[in-house]
Amino acid sequence: MKILYVALNQSYKAKHAGFTHVYNVARAFQKRGHEVQVALKPGGADRKKGATFQEDGLVYHLEDWSALIVNLPRFIISFISALGKVRRWKKEWGLDLIYERYELTRTHFGIIGKLLGIPTLLEVNIPILEVRFGKKKVLYKILKIFQKAHFSLYQGLITQTESLKNILQDDFKKEIVVVPNGADPQLFKPQPRSDEKRADLGLGQEERVIGFVGSFMPWHGLQDLVDAFEIVCQKDNSVRLLVIGGSRDQIGQLIEGNRDKRALKKIIFLGEIDYPLIPAYLDLCQVLVAPFNTKRDEGRRKLYDKYGFWWCPIKLFEYMAMARPVVVSDVGEITAYLDGAGLTYREGDTRGLAESILRLLNNLEESSRMGERGRRLILEKYSWELHARRIEQILTALA
Repeated sequence: MKILYVALNQSYKAKHAGFTHVYNVARAFQKRGHEVQVALKPGGADRKKGATFQEDGLVYHLEDWSALIVNLPRFIISFISALGKVRRWKKEWGLDLIYERYELTRTHFGIIGKLLGIPTLLEVNIPILEVRFGKKKVLYKILKIFQKAHFSLYQGLITQTESLKNILQDDFKKEIVVVPNGADPQLFKPQPRSDEKRADLGLGQEERVIGFVGSFMPWHGLQDLVDAFEIVCQKDNSVRLLVIGGSRDQIGQLIEGNRDKRALKKIIFLGEIDYPLIPAYLDLCQVLVAPFNTKRDEGRRKLYDKYGFWWCPIKLFEYMAMARPVVVSDVGEITAYLDGAGLTYREGDTRGLAESILRLLNNLEESSRMGERGRRLILEKYSWELHARRIEQILTALA
């Protein structure tokens, strides 16, 4: 099957979960024998508007097709450009299906699919309408009508959690299929011990490491982890915390906001690093942590209280693929995915988080058993290839 994956809210090799998701899904389709081309917005890795290039067997098109429908002249120009290129790809390449990552008010490809007779499938990863316009009641109601009409252009709709499905169900007449995210077990896997990498980070031979990957968004809970780490250090001075992600400014703000300088000296901030390098650093860790805390996100707190935690964090599955025990807060459907591959604690309970970390650090047999279970779950249920296979079943029916 020849698939055009449209993700106009993502830029090439951006260091966040959005591009990570697009890249891994596209690669998984490719590994299953499909030809995949990906349309992204311009930018990222010095790539400019109109660029077409190939990498890892994927063809990328960087197109400025993101004009909003409220700006009608630009929208029409953008639509005509997209229509022309998709028509050409259908003729020259034999395009079978359009798989689109949803962005509110950008309706090009649902309409184009109808005009050219190409099946279209929509992937929704966030309740954009509720997040951006939930407080503006009149505008929200108007856009709700628009979203229902937009969804009706697609033959199928995929999302990542039951919570998100429940939010969207009234807007889509057909069944919404839930397909959780995953990990690449060929990239994220246990690796030979690297004393050189430990030395580069200034890690002593006997020091044990807690790992965190992610942005510094409030709901990622990094502040909770830093607070818990202070408690851990009071009970065990041989522990370090490795933090992957965050800009220099974000790291600086986090450091300035914490008073326990002794604990801060034991934190290693790597900042943002290239995606393929992450597994080697995670492998240095004995425990990996995903301390999500929706209560720290003031802007979305009421939405989480109303709808639940709609995210399906990729890093959780990548942690599990590393065969390391995981500590996560008890939000959303995360505990169901974990399924014995680690420990959970009450959201926001930093002491409970610290106790869970210490328990795993001090019980090697339990930690090893949980880590092995996590990797087995990825291989059996949550690899990107299995993710693609589930979507493939829907795509085959549409095409």
